[in-house]
Amino acid sequence: MAREIAEIPAAAERLLSRTDVFARIAERVEQAKPRIVVFCGRGSSGHVGVYLRYLFEARLGLLVSAAAPSVVTAYQRPSELRDALFIVVSQSGRSPDLVNATQMARKFGALTLAVVNDENSPAAAASELVLPIGAGAERSIAATKTVALSMIA
Repeated sequence: MAREIAEIPAAAERLLSRTDVFARIAERVEQAKPRIVVFCGRGSSGHVGVYLRYLFEARLGLLVSAAAPSVVTAYQRPSELRDALFIVVSQSGRSPDLVNATQMARKFGALTLAVVNDENSPAAAASELVLPIGAGAERSIAATKTVALSMIA
């Protein structure tokens, strides 16, 4: 874990140097003018959404909510998400419930953004916009690099 923590500064520098990716995403979000932001994630990625909720509400003045993927998967009740920015945060981008929730969010009118470690993942493919964080392989139990880089992103 200490080795992975030590990798965070270099990975953060690489991520923050991708100004072209950030600019494209910002331009598209600005065009969409979302009225609400919905974060979707599981485990530590879900906690990233809680952290980002405070930033979005405090800095951007946008109302933020957390999605419950099981509402879509278990209860088959997708939400109306017109004028929403739906942000899925995932280390692997492969959790079927997150992928399904992202697909449904897009189908029901949300602009979708995947903040993922693997830009070739199903969650990334389901999203209109992708912000690859480039944390690299996670070898420790906690997704240390992914969490830190997702928060930075």
